[in-house]
Amino acid sequence: MSKAAVTVSEATEDFLFIFESLKNCYRQEYPWEEYDPSVVVGDGAEAISSAADHAFNHHTRVHCWSHVILNIGKNLVKVKNPDLRQSIRHDIEQIQLAKSEVEFDVASFLWINKWGTVPDADTFVEYFKEEYFDKLVVRRKSSWFSKHK
Repeated sequence: MSKAAVTVSEATEDFLFIFESLKNCYRQEYPWEEYDPSVVVGDGAEAISSAADHAFNHHTRVHCWSHVILNIGKNLVKVKNPDLRQSIRHDIEQIQLAKSEVEFDVASFLWINKWGTVPDADTFVEYFKEEYFDKLVVRRKSSWFSKHK
């Protein structure tokens, strides 16, 4: 069963309300089992992660790939060289194709090592590393790796 919800607010309480409403709807249809999704997808809002942590027991928090790409586009302009921008974006898109979390983690590490030493790319790499890799270390249940089951 797939469900989607949208809110204009970024408050934890709003997402918690949505998640609890989903659980209640599910309980009405399937009273013999608890709604506990294995994956929760959304943008990088901490409010979504916090609400999911309160509402669900066993989930992986996945950053929506569309939001990752959108944010790449907004921030990649910091790289002045258009060929370099294209190569960086291409490499990020290749990371997304990883077939396992181990492959994803290794590819991410290699990406940081490759691009982190390029002078024109360093500001973008620092942004991307902090936003999409470092936060994942703190919240290991979070990722933009999308091949979760």
